[in-house]
Amino acid sequence: MPDVEGLLRDLGAGSLAEMRTGLDVLAAQVSSPPPVYDVQASHLDLAGRSIPIRTYRPAPGDLPRLMWFHGGGYVSGSLDAIDSTCREL
Repeated sequence: MPDVEGLLRDLGAGSLAEMRTGLDVLAAQVSSPPPVYDVQASHLDLAGRSIPIRTYRPAPGDLPRLMWFHGGGYVSGSLDAIDSTCREL
């Protein structure tokens, strides 16, 4: 198991790519994603860019919707780092 305390301490010490990787590793170590009925990966195409998104369905059928925007400074983190939280929601 990686040194979680070391990862937390060093997250801001490297490049943005290293920070993202560190957050992904940390998330994988401290959470276990709960099962959901379905997860679909896609992209939201905007002018000049494409943003990856995921749609989580806890059960089959017509259910209420929740759209959640993870801040994270809008530069760090990833879909993988926040997957467990989205599954809980």
